[in-house]
Amino acid sequence: KTMLRGKTYNAKTEEIMRAIRPAGKYPEQYWRNIIQQSKTVEETIENLKGNEYYELLRTLQEEWRTNLAECENKLEHQYYESLLHSVKTRSEANTLFIDFIRREIDIINLKTLLMTKYENVEPDKISTMILPNGELQEKTIKRLIQAADFTVFLEELQQLQNSEAIKDKNGTITQTGSLTQEIR
Repeated sequence: KTMLRGKTYNAKTEEIMRAIRPAGKYPEQYWRNIIQQSKTVEETIENLKGNEYYELLRTLQEEWRTNLAECENKLEHQYYESLLHSVKTRSEANTLFIDFIRREIDIINLKTLLMTKYENVEPDKISTMILPNGELQEKTIKRLIQAADFTVFLEELQQLQNSEAIKDKNGTITQTGSLTQEIR
């Protein structure tokens, strides 16, 4: 996703590499080679042949320039789905890792909800952006998505377990009219 975004905006190799966090089965040099060998998004996708994201990227290639956010969202969905399926719960360490991933999904979803509810995005559109398999129950996510407005959304958010941090930030959001500091 980072690499394709960089190619979309004609970023230099080093700029793209600073944003990439190589981990897992692909070393840093793998990503560097693809970036250096590709001048366009299309070439980048073609150079990813053999990568588990290649087929999805090929299907998204036409809409990449016109609907970047939706394409990135589809990639993120596949990433987390693949990540969760790749970790077997045979050990306590793996179980803890899965819990960590599910919490990360919740954090991403809460950030998405904060931004989209603040911008009055339609609930149907928000639903397509939400990543599945977090720890928050689906009915809770649906309730947050369906909140009538941002104020009601914040009230619903405060009902969540461990919402002390959210309660502390609610006044800041209301006073400043900005989410900038709260979602970073």
